Amino acid sequence: MKKTLLNRVYNGIVTGIFIGFMISILFSVLVGDGNYYPAPPRFMAMHSNQINSILVSIALWSVIGLIFSIGGLIFTNTDWSILKMTVVHFLTAYVCFLPIAILCGWFPLELISILLFTAIYIVIYIVIWMISSIMLRKEVEEVNEMLKKRKIK
Repeated sequence: MKKTLLNRVYNGIVTGIFIGFMISILFSVLVGDGNYYPAPPRFMAMHSNQINSILVSIALWSVIGLIFSIGGLIFTNTDWSILKMTVVHFLTAYVCFLPIAILCGWFPLELISILLFTAIYIVIYIVIWMISSIMLRKEVEEVNEMLKKRKIK
């Protein structure tokens, strides 16, 4: 269990930084002025220089990666139904992710912005959940096929 947790911590940090960096590069390209923006202007304005903004961004991306990586452990509780695991994971990730998203400067601390963020979060969560479900269903079908072949022989 300890090794699994350490693996999740490491993978969460690395994945969070990688995804955060890729998104920041994408948004910097979309701005189109040739500069790199690790975060929105309101976040950048909170720091004395771009290096500090990047360092804080990396720390926040790491935390985001940790939230989702360690949160995935919820799905290892085999005594719960899929629905219960999904609801607990959704709520835990949302409650942890919301303040980090505000700290990242992705949206201001206003009701309408929080509602918009929540709607986007729900849509993205559903898409990822559906993709994961399809992949897991295929994996179960493959295992079942292998078991059928073993019984026939």
